[in-house]
Amino acid sequence: MRATMEKTCDVYGCTATGEPAAAWTTNQGKVWFRMCHRHHEEYLERGRNWTAAKSIFRSSWPEVDPNALVGETQTIAIQVNGKLRGTVEAPTNSLEQTVEQFAYQNDRVKPYIEGRRITRKIFVEGRMLNFVVQDRIG
Repeated sequence: MRATMEKTCDVYGCTATGEPAAAWTTNQGKVWFRMCHRHHEEYLERGRNWTAAKSIFRSSWPEVDPNALVGETQTIAIQVNGKLRGTVEAPTNSLEQTVEQFAYQNDRVKPYIEGRRITRKIFVEGRMLNFVVQDRIG
């Protein structure tokens, strides 16, 4: 960004170095405005599929594909007594039982739940599974 700013200043005769701060502040808006136009000119020079009829300033925002935003798997946080003990990759929109099975197989979670009584499970779909456990059984 700094290099582009300096290049733009050189092209349009405005230099930031050696000028008093007040002079730089007054010219700063003009320099940023010119930078936008300079970038547009570079797109045209490099042949980035821009034409005079369809310039960067007249083009529309790209369309969003909602299906591309949804992944096949999700990372689910596994907590024991409210502390993060591990994460698991589960299919999107997995049921609580599926996430539980992944949690029981996770090597980082096992030591905290094996041999303990699970008094409650709190499941937030697509986000986390929290085991509330009591001390060791026995």
